[in-house]
Amino acid sequence: MILMLSNTVIIKNGFLGGISLSKIPTNKLFSIGFIVMTVVAIGGMAGAGIIWINHQNLNAEVSVLISDFEQLLSNYSILTDDYESMEATYNALVSDYNNLLNDYNALTLLYAQLNTAYQTLNTTYYQLCAWIRGQILPLQVANWAEAVRRVYLPYYLSQSTDTKTFYMKFAEFCRDLVLHASWQTDLFTNVSNAFAPALHYGTNTMQLGYRSMYVMAKDNGFTWQKFPYRWGWGLSPELWGIDLVVTDVYTNIDYEYDSDITTYQENPTWDYPKHPVETAFRGLGDCDDQAILLASYLEECYLFNASGNYPFQCALAMHHDPSYAGNYAPLIGQPFYHLSLLVHIEDTATYTATYPLHPLWSLGSADPYSGYTWCWLDPTWDTPFGTKPLWLDGYSMPWSILSIAICDIGGNVV
Repeated sequence: MILMLSNTVIIKNGFLGGISLSKIPTNKLFSIGFIVMTVVAIGGMAGAGIIWINHQNLNAEVSVLISDFEQLLSNYSILTDDYESMEATYNALVSDYNNLLNDYNALTLLYAQLNTAYQTLNTTYYQLCAWIRGQILPLQVANWAEAVRRVYLPYYLSQSTDTKTFYMKFAEFCRDLVLHASWQTDLFTNVSNAFAPALHYGTNTMQLGYRSMYVMAKDNGFTWQKFPYRWGWGLSPELWGIDLVVTDVYTNIDYEYDSDITTYQENPTWDYPKHPVETAFRGLGDCDDQAILLASYLEECYLFNASGNYPFQCALAMHHDPSYAGNYAPLIGQPFYHLSLLVHIEDTATYTATYPLHPLWSLGSADPYSGYTWCWLDPTWDTPFGTKPLWLDGYSMPWSILSIAICDIGGNVV
């Protein structure tokens, strides 16, 4: 028999701790047995307790591991979704990159083609400039004038016809021709800059126009050939000076319908306003051509100046009446579209005494001056200065059908 407590041998083969059991008294032996059994029981309970505690610790550790595992699994799932989203984004970016690369290659090819076309056009442009530069002055100006019409008229006349704004813009365009011709300001800079290499005289198109006007006036034997270099310089800003210029224009310029012009008029827009030098060179022009020419001469003669040094101011007046009812309605018909000229008279007392037959006019609420101070000039109707144009006879004109452009830099258009 072997009795063991934990790893220690207590009883083996009738001996207790090396002592024979037969030599121990019975009553002592019973006590020893009880003690041994008690020790064994206590040892077993202690071992069981240790195992239970270890089991609890393991369960807690397993729970922690399971929780960590579940968190890792959740994180893995999130990362997987993020990865798939990033992969989709990456694929989309790659696709966009490929598309952009294709567009870039196409644009590179197009740029090369456009650059070739530009070089060709640039060569042609300079050849054209050289050809224009070799022409006589009137033809140089004619090319410039046609370029201005084709480029700028669509901008000015972009509104629908038969509207107040349309006629105001037409009056403004005609006024800007006057300002250019009288060397005040160039409002056609895009064409002017492109035209610069074609100039034979001067450094800008205003000088070209000025020189051409000077040569035309001198060669055609007009009254203003007697003027000094700047034609008009030194001309007295008196009423007789206006009378002189008005008489020369309506005497030397005959009427010409736009439809009678064939050269350079492939695509006219509503009207074909000529530059002053064109009208002077041809000796022909319709109402707007003659009004532009007269205004340019008067402006160039320094009869009218906004600085106040000269007591006059002129304005282009665009008449657009769909139901004209004056005395000349049977001759004119309806509607009546007509461009003429208004000149502001500051010395109204002298004017009234000198020209009593022609009353002065007021522009109403749009008038930059107070009172009746405007004299009507109409070279198309061969109207002498100081008399009223015949088409005003018997005509009560509403100002709503009149668009006015003051011939001054930044002048009002009403």
